[in-house]
Amino acid sequence: MTGRWIVPAEELPDAPVALVGGKAAGLGILFAASIPVPSGFCITTAALTAAGAVEDEILAALARQRKAGVARFAVRSSHPGEDTADAGAPGIYHSEVGASTDSEVLAAVRRVWYSAADPTAAEYRRRRGIHGDGRPIAVLVQHAPEAVAGGVIYTMLPHDDDPSAVLIEYSAGPPSNVTDNVVMPHRCVVSKRRPEAVRLDSAVLAPDQARTLVSWALAAERSVDAPLNLEWLLDRDGQLWMLQARRLLYPATGPTPPYTALAAGTSLHSEKLIPFRLANADVPTIEAHLILPSAFQAAGTTAVREACAEVFRHYVATGAVSIRSAYWSARESGDMLSQSPQLRSVEDCLAYLESYWRSVLAGGRVDYSTEVALLVSNWMLPRASVIATAPGCGQPIVLAAIYGLMDGLETCSHDVFVVDADSFEVRDARTPVKPFAVLAGHSRPQALPAELRNRPVLASYEIHMAAGVAAAVAAAVGPARVELLFGAREAPTGRPIVTWQITLLAPDADMNYYAVVEGGDQRAVAEGHFAPLYRPDDVERLPTADNPQIVAINFERFKLRDPRLGAELAAKLRDTGLPVALKGSVLSHFAALLREYGVTVFPVNELPALSAGTPVCLTPV
Repeated sequence: MTGRWIVPAEELPDAPVALVGGKAAGLGILFAASIPVPSGFCITTAALTAAGAVEDEILAALARQRKAGVARFAVRSSHPGEDTADAGAPGIYHSEVGASTDSEVLAAVRRVWYSAADPTAAEYRRRRGIHGDGRPIAVLVQHAPEAVAGGVIYTMLPHDDDPSAVLIEYSAGPPSNVTDNVVMPHRCVVSKRRPEAVRLDSAVLAPDQARTLVSWALAAERSVDAPLNLEWLLDRDGQLWMLQARRLLYPATGPTPPYTALAAGTSLHSEKLIPFRLANADVPTIEAHLILPSAFQAAGTTAVREACAEVFRHYVATGAVSIRSAYWSARESGDMLSQSPQLRSVEDCLAYLESYWRSVLAGGRVDYSTEVALLVSNWMLPRASVIATAPGCGQPIVLAAIYGLMDGLETCSHDVFVVDADSFEVRDARTPVKPFAVLAGHSRPQALPAELRNRPVLASYEIHMAAGVAAAVAAAVGPARVELLFGAREAPTGRPIVTWQITLLAPDADMNYYAVVEGGDQRAVAEGHFAPLYRPDDVERLPTADNPQIVAINFERFKLRDPRLGAELAAKLRDTGLPVALKGSVLSHFAALLREYGVTVFPVNELPALSAGTPVCLTPV
């Protein structure tokens, strides 16, 4: 490393956080991933105690930058407790852009040093459990390109910690227009599984530029195996620059119990588990258990083996056991393993489980977002299988029905029923001759009895039943492809229809926004009395969560540029325990502070002109 007091930006990947601070360490992530970062240097935490002696080194470093053509500088804080995964300190310490002369840069460096001792910074550290007096603090000095556009990127959606998409907020001008809530930004959400599918609502940023930003963000994320918050700008020459990167906190699965659970009501992400997440929404499912990601984390221990064996014994006692992969990653599809063969002993089930875990590790499929889970149930050999396509928006539901297992759709004839989405009446039906069907798992098609070949697969009441389930799914999750199984009609017990799998038809990830609605609504995610904040002291009149209210903040009316005010207000809102409907950038410094303090934030595009105390609710847009 070049020096104790000055570290060139390109050496930041090897510099300890204690020496260069969190923000400079974040730049090290970008350098290590070969992402363009403005040139510059870091004045280390050791320099503050030798402020006079270090001045000559700062001036020499500035001279080297000017020799390389830099005339305008950004001077930013880099506290060791700043821009870490659990303490971002957005806007708490001083930073400024635009210094040009030596004296201006030196004065800006001193203001950054002084900001560490500010009472607001000290209170922030106290509330966040960061010990010490806040000093020393490092300072970043970098080339400051003139921005024609800029903004912020999150590699997970901030409202629900969904890591499957990248969120870009951007506007004309410098990134501070977004981070300081100067303007309402444009937003772009891009699925990590389809990063080329970029949809923009403004010419401020071109699609190719957005795709470049996404590729850089994903490369940086992969390099540290953690979600990131990144700041960027576009200069007058059309060059994109990354200015900042910090890790975001993401809940990790630990090797601790429980290792198994009932599938109904699960919160795991795999699409194969959507039916079980909708078990209370008129979506019928089979009895099933999950082998949880915690079991994978603790694989090989006696406790895990015994917990899994207990689940397997339950299903072995009833019949052949099915084990299906419920793997999920933000970056990959979960269709990596098909359904197991019919397993008839606990030992066979355990052997299959362990081979599955080995295949996941051997395939390098584990990242920070991964959920390695399995779905355990009894094998079901259905009389008929149905794929229901429910587009939503009043469009008809299409049922493709076949005798036997779903595998037969690839090789055997099947019926098609077009059903009205409201009445479930059949609009059109095609029922060809069906000489063959797949009647057993992992087998070839077999000849059907002659009396079935010309008969419709589904009776009228079964068509109505299948369409009803498909409609319920679409109402809950949007357009979907629903796989349904029908048991034997004469079976005395069990459900006549079960939902086997659901695939969402809208492939693009999206950012949830909410509307503030007067009165109540069955879709409400929060209810209370309208409590707008127009002035900072309005927060003093807010009650606690025992008297439900929806706090509404509109940045067009309530300017929160002052970091002291933002930190104080975030702490007070945290103490009330009330949710906040926020009109403004969800990636701004203030929004980040709210999330850091544990305040529940609902982004809204509009806030109605309602009197304080009006009963309202928040509903998804």
